[in-house]
Amino acid sequence: MLHIRLFLWGDAPDGSKVSWSRSEFAQMIQAVQKSGATELWSFELRVDLVDRHEGCQAMRIGWLDVPWQPEFRGEWRLEPLGASPETSGTAVPALSA
Repeated sequence: MLHIRLFLWGDAPDGSKVSWSRSEFAQMIQAVQKSGATELWSFELRVDLVDRHEGCQAMRIGWLDVPWQPEFRGEWRLEPLGASPETSGTAVPALSA
């Protein structure tokens, strides 16, 4: 099993946004899987800025491919962290570090 966790921190210049959509997170996971990480079990990306926390947690919940998630190997649950309503359908509060 392979777990990948990326933590970035800093200050976004001029109040720019770092938000990603669910489809962009899916593309990140798909790219990692295509580059050889077929045993990927979880993927987490966090960005801690001065005024907000953003990111995503993804957990593989099944090993068989499923039709409703054709971009992944296996079945996945994605949970945006601190995402804004414009980038995902649901706002989920970020976990504190």
